[in-house]
Amino acid sequence: MIAGLNKIIILFLILSSFEEVLSQGQSDIDKILGTAFVSNSVKFNLEKIDQLSNLDYNVPLIEKVELRSETNGFDFKKQDYAIRVSPNSKSSRRAHRQFHESVRFMTKMEYTIELMKSLSERYHLIKDYVFANEMLRIEKIRNVVALDKVKLLKKMISLSSFDIVELIEAEDEINRLQRKIQSINNTIENFKMQISELISQDDIQIERGDIISVHKIKTLMLGSLIEIENSHPEAEVLSAKHYNASMEYEWEASKNNFSIGFLQAKYGHDPNDPFRNNFSLGFGFDFPIKGSSGLELNEIKVNILDAQSKYLATKDQIERDKQRSKSKLKSLISIYDLLSKQIEEGNANHALSEYSRQGVASPRALLKLKELTVSNEALLIELQAEIITSYIDYIYRTGLMASNPYTNYIHEELSLLK
Repeated sequence: MIAGLNKIIILFLILSSFEEVLSQGQSDIDKILGTAFVSNSVKFNLEKIDQLSNLDYNVPLIEKVELRSETNGFDFKKQDYAIRVSPNSKSSRRAHRQFHESVRFMTKMEYTIELMKSLSERYHLIKDYVFANEMLRIEKIRNVVALDKVKLLKKMISLSSFDIVELIEAEDEINRLQRKIQSINNTIENFKMQISELISQDDIQIERGDIISVHKIKTLMLGSLIEIENSHPEAEVLSAKHYNASMEYEWEASKNNFSIGFLQAKYGHDPNDPFRNNFSLGFGFDFPIKGSSGLELNEIKVNILDAQSKYLATKDQIERDKQRSKSKLKSLISIYDLLSKQIEEGNANHALSEYSRQGVASPRALLKLKELTVSNEALLIELQAEIITSYIDYIYRTGLMASNPYTNYIHEELSLLK
C-alpha cells in the first residue's frame, strides 16, 4: 500500500516537473503540443495505467481454505477437525492472467487514443492561428488595393466613360473587407485566448515559417516515413476487447471442466478410543453439469462474435479513411502545384514590377494586376491551410501522431517533442 502511494506521489512530481519544463527553452509550438501530455484526460489514463501495473491479478493456486469442526454423538469431547483446500485449475489461472494482461494493454491503447486526440486538437489550433494571421495580412492588403481603386474611380468622375455603379460597388467592397478583417481579428483573439490558457503566456510567437511547408509534406508523401504501417490504437482497443471476451469464455469454461474440487486432511479425537485420535486424507472431484452456466457461456460467445465484428469493421473503416485521407492530400498537393505553376507562368508580380518601373501601363491596369496578385496569394494560402489540415488528419489516421518517440509533425524539421 505504501509502495503504491509512493509511486503515485512520484508520478505526480514527474508530471509537475514536466509542466515546469514546458516553459523553459522551447518554442511556443513545442509548448502548445507539450500540454497534450498533461491534459486531464491523458493524465487520468496515465494514472489508470499506473494503478493497474501495481495490482496483482494472478489467480492463486489455492482458491480457498476451510477449517471444519464436527461433534460426534453430541459429545463435545469427541471432536473431528478438518482442513479443506479448494485449488484453482491451471487453465483457469492461465485464462485469468491473460485476461488481465489484455486489460492492461487495452488501457495503454486508451491512453494513446486520448493523447492522439489531445495532440490533434493542438495541431489544428496552431494551424488555425497561423493561417488566420496569414488571411488577416492578405485581407489588409486587399483592403489597401480597394481603397486605391475608390480613389482612382473618384478621380475619373468627370470622364464620359465613368460608371457610378462601379464606384458604388468598390465602396461596398471596402465595407465588406473591413467587416471581414474585424471578423478575422476576433477569430485570432479567440485562438490566442485558447493558446494562452494552455501555455500560461499572453505573448504568442508563431510564424508561418515555423509551420511545415507543402514541399516538405509532398516529400514525406513520396518517401517512406509516412508510409510506415502502424496499427491504429482505436483498432487495438477493440482487438483487446475481443481477446478479453475470448479469455472470459475460457475462464468460465474452465469452471465446467472435470477437476479436483477439494483436498482434505481430517483429524479426530476420541477420549474413549485406546489410540485417542485418528488422522485421514480425503479429496473430491467436480463433475460439472451444464445448466445456467451453459446459458452464460452462450452469452459470452455472442459477446465474442460481437467484439470480433466491431474490431474487423473498425479496422476496415480506419484503413478506408486512411486511404481517402491520403488520396485527398495528394489531390490537394497536385492542385497546389498546378496553381503555383499557373501563377509562375502568368507572372503577375513580374509584370506589375515591370509596368510600374517603365510606366507603360494605365493606373487601372496596374490596379487590376495588384488585385490579381493578392487573389492568387490568397488562393495559395487557403490551399496551404487545407493541405496541412488534411496532413494532420492523415497523421492521425495512420496512428503515427502518438507513436513513440513523439514527433512534432507540424514542424518543418519534424523535431522530437521534449
